[in-house]
Formats: sequence, structure tokens, C-alpha cells
Amino acid sequence: PEAYQRLLSRDVIKKYGYFNPRAVEQLLAEHRSDKMNRTPLLFAVLGVQTWHRLFIENDLSLLERSI
Repeated sequence: PEAYQRLLSRDVIKKYGYFNPRAVEQLLAEHRSDKMNRTPLLFAVLGVQTWHRLFIENDLSLLERSI
């Protein structure tokens, strides 16, 4: 979904500050090209990004859309 793509975008990765944006872009590129299966790593990054959005920014819009 679009919301998760935003959470993995360079701007949001940089804003939250937990991960190196270049490293995440590399993981995404490798995954999308079928060069390597990066699902576990991307899922972990997405989990941290989602946690930040929900509990640090108190933005519940991700939950509202999924209900």
C-alpha cells in the first residue's frame, strides 16, 4: 500500500533517523530487481518506521485505514 511505500521513502527514512537512507534504497533496489530476497530486512525496517509513526508521532492513520 501507498502508506508503507511512504514509510520506506528516502525522506521519511531520513526524517525518523533510525536507518541510513542509502542502505534502505539499496535493499529496495535489490529486492525489486529480484537480485536478492530482502523481505525480512525490509519488514524489520517497516516495523520500526511504523512503530515510530504510531507511538512517537501519535499518527494512527495507518490503523484507521486497515480496520
